[in-house]
Amino acid sequence: ATVFHSVDEENGRNQQTSACPTGGVFFNLTTDCSVDGNREGFGTFFEFSGIDTGDGVIPLPLSTALGVSDGDHLNTSFNELELTGGSVNIEWDISDSVMLTSITGYYEYDNLFIVNGDQTPVQIAAGAFSEVYEQFSQELRFQSTGDQSINWLAGVYFDSNDNQQLTVAHGGMNQFVNNEEEADSWAVFGEVEFQLADSVRLSLGGRYTEVDKDYSKESCRGTASEAAPLLICGAGMMALPFAVVTDDRSFSNFQPAIGIEYDMNDDVLLYASFKQGFKSGGWDFGPLGGTPESLRFDQEEVDSWEFGAKTTFADGAATFNVALFSSEFNDLQVTAFDSVNDIVNVFNAATATSRGVEAELNWAATENLTFRSTVIYLDSTYDDFPDAVCAANAAPPEFPTCDLSTNPAGRTHSLSGENTPYAPDLSGRLSLDGNWPIGDNLEITSQLSVFITGEYFTSGDNDPIDIQSGFSKWDLRLGIGPADGKWEVAFIGRNLTDKTTCAFSGDIPFSAVGAPADPVTGAVQTAHFCLTERPRTLAIQGIYRL
Repeated sequence: ATVFHSVDEENGRNQQTSACPTGGVFFNLTTDCSVDGNREGFGTFFEFSGIDTGDGVIPLPLSTALGVSDGDHLNTSFNELELTGGSVNIEWDISDSVMLTSITGYYEYDNLFIVNGDQTPVQIAAGAFSEVYEQFSQELRFQSTGDQSINWLAGVYFDSNDNQQLTVAHGGMNQFVNNEEEADSWAVFGEVEFQLADSVRLSLGGRYTEVDKDYSKESCRGTASEAAPLLICGAGMMALPFAVVTDDRSFSNFQPAIGIEYDMNDDVLLYASFKQGFKSGGWDFGPLGGTPESLRFDQEEVDSWEFGAKTTFADGAATFNVALFSSEFNDLQVTAFDSVNDIVNVFNAATATSRGVEAELNWAATENLTFRSTVIYLDSTYDDFPDAVCAANAAPPEFPTCDLSTNPAGRTHSLSGENTPYAPDLSGRLSLDGNWPIGDNLEITSQLSVFITGEYFTSGDNDPIDIQSGFSKWDLRLGIGPADGKWEVAFIGRNLTDKTTCAFSGDIPFSAVGAPADPVTGAVQTAHFCLTERPRTLAIQGIYRL
């Protein structure tokens, strides 16, 4: 059995403004539009005292609705994440040839996030986000034991989860969005492995899954101020009356799997496999109002192939593994910023294919030094994606369909043939592990590694502004302790060269306010943000094993 609990608090945010509009209020307020280590400003955030729906008032002080115990964090970016969970694993030998495994799990988290959306000291967009998630799961698995000509596994799985997200925001717009999704899913699965010959094994398997979901959304946009903090739905600029949307959906899918392995000799194993997978659909939590149909996105399906070899050589001192893989996605679920409505949307792309080669070499060069390397070549592109959201500054003639005058409901264009996000052509990791005895009992262990990658998109609309250029990052770990591993003290250094990189990028809502727009296309240059990854991090780690 395992139990865990953690609380993580972050003051300030790893967000930088990476590009600014060519004009307008935002540009005049921003003094630093480069991704670096500097903090940027935060406007005043005030609490909504409640939500006036027109038919009554929903009380909404942050102290109860969002879990804020005091006002210390209302004027700075703040994130608090509390995790609690555990699992119980029970194994029972029913007979000499059959074993039953029961895995029971529980997981929950509470997340409070207060953020300044525009990254300036002036009030343009600020908000608070709260998410509460709970999940219970149970799996029962029966499987054969021992070395037999036919081995099998069969089981059932069930989980139930509840996800509630509450967002309140003000500045350019005062709005309230409360989403809740409840889901129950169950599955039956099994696999049979046949020993066709001494050197050949064939496996056949499958999983049938059903998912039932219920959804509700409450939302509105209206007027509020620090002096009058009651949000009046349906009043003021860009007003939207209080609206309630409810819906329910069911998804089902059968996912077959087949694999074959062939021992060419004691040092070479060849294999091939085919698997199907799926991800259930749901609802877009971002937009206000809407209808069940407009908020829905469909389930995602994938067909995956893999061919590979696992080899050993140099009298067992080295291994070399290589795999060719291909995954074909239908109704790929993507996230992108809609520059017309200033919201982030979740929707389905048509089809995409991710294929490539992964090679891994491990070599114990000496008794004390081991070299490890992994290199991946990846070609991941949208095969057919005709209705992708246009980047905010995309316009004719390069993007002829990104014309607001001819497509006022939403500027779209085709991303067919373009790379998917977070898909560098080439990436890899190299490391050198060392182990040196000291005296009769102690030893020093070390690992020096470097991660290398090519460039890739960090936003869903493939805006050229949001490209992370290729980079390398170095890590080091030095430890000392007894050879039996009873205890260890280690120094850990991550990103030793302090390389600044973006984990996610996109347009900043409302950042085009006051900036000139093309009179024909409606395109403007919005500001962009970058969520930076961890800078250089140094730590001391202590381990003691009972």
